[in-house]
Amino acid sequence: MSSVAKRPNGRWRARYRDADGVEHARHFLTRAAARRWLDETTADRLTGRYVHPRAGRITLADYYARFAARQLWQPTTRRAVDHALATCPLGGTELSRLTRADVESWAKAMADAGLAASTVRARVAALRAVLAGAVRDRLIVDNPCAGVRLPRVAARTREAVLPTPEDVERLIAVAERRLAVAIALAAHAGLRLGEIRGLQVGDLDLLAGRLTVRRQVRATAGGGWEATAPKYGSVRTITLPAHLTDRLRRATSSRSPGAWVVGGRDGRPVHPTTLARRWSAAKAAAGLHPGLRLHDLRHFYASFLLAQGVDVLRVQRALGHARASTTLDVYGHVLDHRGHVTDERDPEMVPSFVSGDATGGLQ
Repeated sequence: MSSVAKRPNGRWRARYRDADGVEHARHFLTRAAARRWLDETTADRLTGRYVHPRAGRITLADYYARFAARQLWQPTTRRAVDHALATCPLGGTELSRLTRADVESWAKAMADAGLAASTVRARVAALRAVLAGAVRDRLIVDNPCAGVRLPRVAARTREAVLPTPEDVERLIAVAERRLAVAIALAAHAGLRLGEIRGLQVGDLDLLAGRLTVRRQVRATAGGGWEATAPKYGSVRTITLPAHLTDRLRRATSSRSPGAWVVGGRDGRPVHPTTLARRWSAAKAAAGLHPGLRLHDLRHFYASFLLAQGVDVLRVQRALGHARASTTLDVYGHVLDHRGHVTDERDPEMVPSFVSGDATGGLQ
């Protein structure tokens, strides 16, 4: 039930009762304004956009505590959003009073304080995600972060540093034993560093020449580590070239299924700084470009597959990307370097799903 009536003081009173029978009223200078408010409220109730007038009286900080408690976030995501909201000066503001101007002022203050554009964008994105939850919870009608202009992140250009197959073989030859296995897994199976650290002997099926990526290991605060699902949930099975199967067989002989393929001396996953230190030494010993990263061996792997004519969807699955567009965005440019990967080579270097088994490489 709703109505518009003129008050003795000449103002117009619009009122309605909600589903609980509670009356809500506002006063306006004109009848048209009062009627428009009622019509908009009625439309919101019919379309599911209705928000109770008192719903947004909870502060941002209090709402975030409730919102965060029910999110299925990775620990690193939780820490990042916690930090973003902790630095936000709007925590004591009620949700219903938050405006786009408030968010714009915060973004401007961060930029003026010298924070990187990427940091400003990440923190505002965290607030936007929280307030999107408030919209879904019917606490506010619209997200005040919508339409906020943020500083641009300058495009970072990095010349691709792609090793040749001969470079990779030299690296493996001069590397410490555990690093040699890590190099082979990155260059010939496309594993990320976290996936290499998370690979266990039980993930290998060397009789079939396959490995399954089931987890990654990441560093945590205080120097610890945690095992989580692979990035983007990209659990996948990869068929291995024969030479990599042989290397893994030698490296894991007589070891238990729960042992780390590339483990530390204390029985834990190898520490990334240990690999980094030995990687630098191996590059120097092999006489390679100092800017070459271990992660660039994924570029090597991807460029090799693309140059051999493997379709983008299968390369996406091999690399564990969430979308094929990501594979094109990140690795499409390496086709400009096909000379590094299409020279005559030992057939044993070619993964089985590329040469002779076009259907069996990925599962």
